[in-house]
Amino acid sequence: FFFQAEDGIRDFCLSRGLGDVYKRQVHGDNPEHSDFRLLYYLLIGYFSVELVKLSDSYYADYQKMMRKKDKKRRKREDESKKLLASAVTAVAFLSLIHI
Repeated sequence: FFFQAEDGIRDFCLSRGLGDVYKRQVHGDNPEHSDFRLLYYLLIGYFSVELVKLSDSYYADYQKMMRKKDKKRRKREDESKKLLASAVTAVAFLSLIHI
């Protein structure tokens, strides 16, 4: 019987332990094809995507907070303008009465 291991090497044996597979993972010539290297790159990619999602989420929350602050600021400015307009109208009215 021939059994094919995860690394594609065929051996004639009845039982294979994981040690046989892991011993062949890194070769002196080209370590870039090891399963660990692939797993490393996949994890880096996954966490990079998750970091981008998280930063997008934080930025969206920040923008929402800034819009609320801006809305409150504009409301205060509008109230101040109305109050100032009322004061100017009152002063103008009082100045007309005293003429």
